Amino acid sequence: MKFQRRTMAMAALAMAAVAVYTGQSLGAQNQQQLTNRDFIRFHVIANSDDPADQALKLKVRDGVLAMIDRELTELTVAQARPEAGRVELTLEQSRRYVQEHLDEIADTAQKIVRTNGYDYRVKANLGPRHIPEKTYGNVTFPEGEYEALNIVIGDGSGQNWWCVLFPPLCTVGARPADPRYDTLWEAVDGEEPAKLQLKFKTLEYLEQLEM
Repeated sequence: MKFQRRTMAMAALAMAAVAVYTGQSLGAQNQQQLTNRDFIRFHVIANSDDPADQALKLKVRDGVLAMIDRELTELTVAQARPEAGRVELTLEQSRRYVQEHLDEIADTAQKIVRTNGYDYRVKANLGPRHIPEKTYGNVTFPEGEYEALNIVIGDGSGQNWWCVLFPPLCTVGARPADPRYDTLWEAVDGEEPAKLQLKFKTLEYLEQLEM
């Protein structure tokens, strides 16, 4: 009887230890899971749905992306890790770049508008934006609130264009330094479509960045 009780007690302790370990493992996995805060989207809104305004929107998109691509490329190449065999970029680098260059981004877009013969005013900001479900290549991002670089042309009443600024799916040929994005990158490069499973967190704090 003593042996049985001792065996049962040891078994109970073992089960408790397994439960604690499993809980810690799941917690660690959850901490590694990507959330909506781990992305910066890019949003360009046309003045209207008139074909000319929609064409202008794409010209603004191309010009702003070219500027960001060039300047972020210089930043990431300067900090490249040859031993990793790739140029790496972080979320903080991307966010800081956008915050520090909002005026330059708006000016670039404004010049493109004027060069094409329009006098629409252009506004640029970095802040929270509700985004519908979007698919980029093989990867689908769920609907929800994301941090986004928003460029509004004129009245901003036309159809808009979306992309992902970080990780750089539409700009520089760099990969995120954070290994949590590796699965996303494999899905982007792969043949099988994948839908991201993200945890969504409030982005109210981002509104303070615009003030």
